[in-house]
Amino acid sequence: MIGNLWILFFFSSFLLHRGLPSPDTCPDEFCQLGEPVIHFPFRLKQRQPNERCVYPGFDLSCDGLGQTIINLPPSGEFVVASILYAEQLMFLRDPGNCLPRQFPSLSLLDPQWTVQSYKNFTFFQCPLDRSIFPGFTPVPCLSNRNHTIVAILTEDFERTMSPAMPGCVHNWTELVPSADDTLDSIGLTWSKPNCGDCHAHGAVCGFKGDTGLETACTGESEPEEDRPKGTAVKLEALVGIGLPWLMIIMCVFCCISRKIRLQGQVQQYQTDLASSAREVEAVLVMIGMDTPTIESYPKTQIGDAVSPLPGDDICSICLSEYRPEETVRMIPECNHYFHAHCIDPWLKRNASCPLCRNHQGYVFYLPHGCLLLVEISISTQVLGG
Repeated sequence: MIGNLWILFFFSSFLLHRGLPSPDTCPDEFCQLGEPVIHFPFRLKQRQPNERCVYPGFDLSCDGLGQTIINLPPSGEFVVASILYAEQLMFLRDPGNCLPRQFPSLSLLDPQWTVQSYKNFTFFQCPLDRSIFPGFTPVPCLSNRNHTIVAILTEDFERTMSPAMPGCVHNWTELVPSADDTLDSIGLTWSKPNCGDCHAHGAVCGFKGDTGLETACTGESEPEEDRPKGTAVKLEALVGIGLPWLMIIMCVFCCISRKIRLQGQVQQYQTDLASSAREVEAVLVMIGMDTPTIESYPKTQIGDAVSPLPGDDICSICLSEYRPEETVRMIPECNHYFHAHCIDPWLKRNASCPLCRNHQGYVFYLPHGCLLLVEISISTQVLGG
């Protein structure tokens, strides 16, 4: 159920993004996030096939990188960096990052386009190993493997850099179209269609009828009762469509939250059961021998001639040979000898012979998880039994 709701939600969101339904016959579009928003007089030809959504010569497209592209014969294609509809101005970059190569052909553009501004740049040819002074812009696409071409605004050069940089040759000065001081972009304006004031007032510009190139601005000068609803229609559509989906999202969220909460309760219940089960489990606890019992085991002092001992002549605990005047203790049940200072601590912890593992103490079963500190005295009679 929840999965079907999510599928329906995303499918409807996709349709809304594609402009279905939409109060506009020419909805806004863009190539990708971060790219200019496209509407009349421009259009994205792939996504806005309606011929009444575009003024002749204002067709745009998207390239493989998601960039917005315009074709301006004879110069070719340019990347549309931004569009200022109220100012009727767009900024362009060269796809090959070599705008200076396009300067000669820009003078042949269609008269509907006008270059926003021209600036004088002075170009120099410098050796490759020459450091570029501040204010100079390298032009890699005009450089070669022998020289680097750099450019600077002529007025800046004349004011601060005269004479020319040492080792560089003054090649030429040129009046070029430029929107900034780095030769990275140009600005183009248009006079027709005249939709700047319409966009500045937040209205919609478009063709007046089904034929012809006459344009009109809707949502600005008509009386309130005759004016197309515009933003109000969009708001109503947003509320009418968005509110039900918001409720669905809240229901889905509540269902998921309840499911997560129930799973947490089940896991806590299982944890409590496991803890209870561990509390009744029994574990084996073996208690060592007490000091009086250990002292009751016979001790022998090795003489100078090293008295013969049954078994090996090496203590199996410290793995050292027995030496004269050392004290050894014997476990009477198995007749095994060890250094007294080795076997005594051992018996206090383990109550068993290190060699034969014959247990000499008691075995207890205690509930798991209980910490028991206990000292039990084991008599010689019990050990003997």
